[in-house]
Amino acid sequence: YPASTALPQPTPYPCAATTAPDVTAAYPGPASDPGPVDAPANELPAEAAARLTLSGGIAGKTATWLIYRDGRVVAGSWLDAPLEPAGEVAPERVTTLIDELDRLGFFELDSAYGPRDACCDQISVTLEARAAGGQVQRVTFLQGQQDTPAELLTALEAVQAMINGVK
Repeated sequence: YPASTALPQPTPYPCAATTAPDVTAAYPGPASDPGPVDAPANELPAEAAARLTLSGGIAGKTATWLIYRDGRVVAGSWLDAPLEPAGEVAPERVTTLIDELDRLGFFELDSAYGPRDACCDQISVTLEARAAGGQVQRVTFLQGQQDTPAELLTALEAVQAMINGVK
């Protein structure tokens, strides 16, 4: 991914597939953790606040980060690798992030931006978030496309900043 994307990178896996991994695997968490979050592969798990998936590029890699409302952050890579703990942030920061996405108009954006016949070497970004009222918005776009709204790029930067601040 571009050098300007300073996200922590999960272990890469070679891939030949063209679909995103199942990122609904549960974070193992402490012994009091209620267990797996059941959700279809393409749905944001009920306890998650946001998910960022980057995929494609020349190497065909995929990396996913899932941010839970309680501050847990899990990350995973290609080929159905289980998501692993990446760290935590204060739950208040997650609430602030969702409020920021709402302020930016993320929940009113179109579901996709960019050409439908994109080259396979481009990086596809999918950003999903759950509003305070429960509405889930999923937006997919290609990095470097001129029609990507500034609000979407700012939303991506906010999510990346949270991921980069994980401890």
